[in-house]
Order: sequence, then C-alpha cells, then structure tokens
Amino acid sequence: MWRSSLGDVAAAQLQRHNAQARISSGRRIERVSDDPAGAQRAMEMTSEAAAIDQYRRAGEDAIRIVNAQDGALQSILDRLTRAQELTIAAGNSALDGEAREAAALQVEEIRDELVQLANSSQGGRSLFGGFEDVSVDDSGASVTLLADGGEVLRRISGDRVIQVNVDASEVFGFGAGRSVFDVLDDIIAETRSGDVASLSTTRTAELEQLRDGVDNGLGTVGARSVTIEQTLGDLSSRRDRLTGAVADIVDVDIAEATIAYSEANLAYEAALAVTAQVNRISLLDYL
Repeated sequence: MWRSSLGDVAAAQLQRHNAQARISSGRRIERVSDDPAGAQRAMEMTSEAAAIDQYRRAGEDAIRIVNAQDGALQSILDRLTRAQELTIAAGNSALDGEAREAAALQVEEIRDELVQLANSSQGGRSLFGGFEDVSVDDSGASVTLLADGGEVLRRISGDRVIQVNVDASEVFGFGAGRSVFDVLDDIIAETRSGDVASLSTTRTAELEQLRDGVDNGLGTVGARSVTIEQTLGDLSSRRDRLTGAVADIVDVDIAEATIAYSEANLAYEAALAVTAQVNRISLLDYL
C-alpha cells in the first residue's frame, strides 16, 4: 500500500509539472507524444507555410524586376516620343543647317541613352537580355543584339510560373528587321543631309511603329505586375490562416491551462496527504 501511494504521488507530481510547463512555454504540444494527430497536422501546415514563404520571396523578386522593366520601358517610350518630335521638325524644309545639326546631335544623344536603357539591369540581371549580361553591343558604327531571347521565369505559387523579362528584340525592333538604332542612325544622317521626304514619311512611321511595340511591352509588364501582386496577396492571406491554425493546435489556452494546473496541484497535494496517512499507519503497525 505504501509503494502504491508513492506511485500515486510521483504520477501526480509529473502531471503537475507538465501542466506548469505548458503555462511557462505557452505550448500545448511540446513533443509528438503529447498529441500525435495534432502534431502531424501542425507539421503539415508548417511545411506548407515554409513553401509559401519561398513563393513569396520569388514573387517579391519578380515584382522588383517587373517594376524596373516598367520604369525602363517608360523611359524608352519618352525617348522615342522625343525622337519623333525631332524627326517631324527636321522634316521641315525651311530648317537651316545649324538647326539641323542641333537636332541631329539631340537624336544622337537619344540613341546613346537607349543603348544604356537596353543594357539596364535589376539585381545584377539584365532586364532585356534574357540570360545574357547585356542585351546590345554598341560598336559606335552600329548596335548589335546580344540578348538570347531566354525566358526568365519565377514560380510564385504551387501552380503558377510567370515570365518576368521582356525580350530586347521585341522592345527595340530587332525582330522586325530594323532596330530602333538603325532607324535613329538613318534619322541622324538624313537630318544632316536634309532628306525631308524620308524624315517626314518613312522615319516618322517607323518611330510610330517602334513606339507601339514599347506600348505593348508596357501592357505586358502591367498585366504581369497585377498577377504577381494578386498572387502575393493570396499567399499572405493563406500564410496568416496557417499561422493561426498552427497556433490553435500547438499553443496552450491559458485559461484552460491554469485550471488544469490547479487541478493537478490539488491532486498532488491529495496524493501527498494520502501517503502521509499511509506512512503513519505503517509506522504504528511496525511499533
């Protein structure tokens, strides 16, 4: 009987210790054995949350690239608009030689700025070069395409992979046979020579077509930005729900834990009292 009472005390003491530990840690499940089914569900949700965090990082990287492309494309469009204005002005036969030279110099400056924009990057990656470090090479006499047309992809959710780059050949007209740099080189030469017929018709039309191509690029980038932002929002909402669900399974309810500790403490004190009584009886029997 005495040995049995000691076992009751040990069991009650362990139960009280566990109840106190739950209050101290704030966690209902410390080991899988505390609640195998609950622990399994919590691990599955935690694994899904880790995957979501990875998708969110990819999505945040994607939105940085897309935003950088949007800014670069807008700058390209602005330069083409200015080049078109200069070309229309140079198509006026009344323009004198000095004014023509000034216009040609401005177009040359635009050409150089477009080379820089074509080779712009985000986070060390070319915006328009695909998997190449730069998209064009300017030898001075001409600008050649280096971009490989590769599709830079990001997986932003379990079922969604999105392309985050725009091909330089589409933006700068290489795919059409005559790039923006070819057109600008012709505009520079014809502005200086006074070929007003070509400037006012062919070159103006070519610049308009190039502007349309950049506009299309902006539309593509804008649509991708919306998709990425919506996906990031969905991921954040799902992540928050998972965090709450895991907390419901793993974390302790303080009110319930406090009651459990009080009950365990009473059971422990009762076990001690019973053991003390058993010890007294055993001692009297011995005497």
